[in-house]
Amino acid sequence: MKKNYTRTKRFFKHITVTLLLTVLMITSKSFAQNQNALSFDNVDDNVSVPNASAGIAGSSQISMTMWVYPTNPAPAYPDFDGFAGFRNDISADFYILQLSATSVEVRFRNSASTTFDIVSSAINLNAWNHYVFTYDGSKTRLYHNGVATDSIAANGTIASATETFYMGELPYSGANFYLLGNEDEVSLWNHTLTPAEVNCIYHTGIDSTNAGLQAYYKFNNGIAGGTNTGLTTLTDASSHALNGTLNNFALTGATSNYVAGVMNYGTASKVMCS
Repeated sequence: MKKNYTRTKRFFKHITVTLLLTVLMITSKSFAQNQNALSFDNVDDNVSVPNASAGIAGSSQISMTMWVYPTNPAPAYPDFDGFAGFRNDISADFYILQLSATSVEVRFRNSASTTFDIVSSAINLNAWNHYVFTYDGSKTRLYHNGVATDSIAANGTIASATETFYMGELPYSGANFYLLGNEDEVSLWNHTLTPAEVNCIYHTGIDSTNAGLQAYYKFNNGIAGGTNTGLTTLTDASSHALNGTLNNFALTGATSNYVAGVMNYGTASKVMCS
């Protein structure tokens, strides 16, 4: 009897473990299916969020994070590729753009119009790149794929509360630097992300309740490669509801539409990184 009981117990334990693994696999697959990004056509696609600078105005702590899949092999003026950020060229710049096939430019311009630029070789074409750009009141720093690559002394703040936050484009003196590639998981903070927080976000993503998070765009609307013509709003997953507007996207087919997103996270569930 004891042997039969033991065998029965092992059998049900095996069944339980098998069912649990099956549920986890299904959950993981469901997560993967819902992880979208946006494809930008380098012509006129962009996402705009008016007055988004209100969340960082006057702050000496600013951070911005994003995943970008750049595909332009030869960007050059007037066709640099804007990834995301603020840019008015007068008193409020905080952005990342692709400067060449092998470099990116990040800039912080304070309200006194003083600019602090970093040009970095931190870019891999035709691959997902994770970027974090931070300012802590005395320095700006660029992180690429979880690792700090460059920094420069900086000072001042952005005073304007009415600047538009752009994704997939940056305006410049009548020109527009449109992205050729895909973008995913963009966020804006009035908090300087630490190296540990950057590493956490790179590996596990962002919890929408993290302190200092002002805007967070998951890009998980629509169906990848499907017909999404009725979806012209990009949802902000933070508590501030700064929804973006999709401008000039075809929203159907393999480009200028929702596409498969980044799947580099170490876990499917987001964790607290602060």
